[in-house]
Amino acid sequence: MLTSANNAAWIAYFALSRYWTALVPSCSATLLAGVLAAILARRGRAQARPAACISAWVTLLVAAGLAAGSAGLGAALTGAFALQAAPSVWTAYRTERPSGISAGTWTLILGELSCWTLFGIHKADPRLIALGVTGIAASTLILARVVCLGRRDPGERAVATAA
Repeated sequence: MLTSANNAAWIAYFALSRYWTALVPSCSATLLAGVLAAILARRGRAQARPAACISAWVTLLVAAGLAAGSAGLGAALTGAFALQAAPSVWTAYRTERPSGISAGTWTLILGELSCWTLFGIHKADPRLIALGVTGIAASTLILARVVCLGRRDPGERAVATAA
């Protein structure tokens, strides 16, 4: 639901900024994340505490948009991405042998946010540039960690494969 809420806020940001072509990926992501959230809620996976936190976040986004327009909304969304990515990077480097890192997911993040960086440069939009650079840095750090882990323990992989 958080992904759906954030992408809905990006829809508002892009509409306020008149970035009409940027509406397509945000609308798609909002719809798909919303459908997934609805499916999970129907299966009894919804919980009150996360729902309350997401509602508070949506309220903050609305307040940022009302108080500072598209600049406030974009800044809040960009800051939120940095806050979401930071624990993943921190954990990947603070854990001796992190597991569960999806190189494919982080490669997709790298590709997506590289595109948003280029779009931000094209539109001279500092919030999109900051979002993109933050995502590129986070995904590059995570992917570098995955590569370093793969090179460091070739014997472990051979043993795991043989088992």
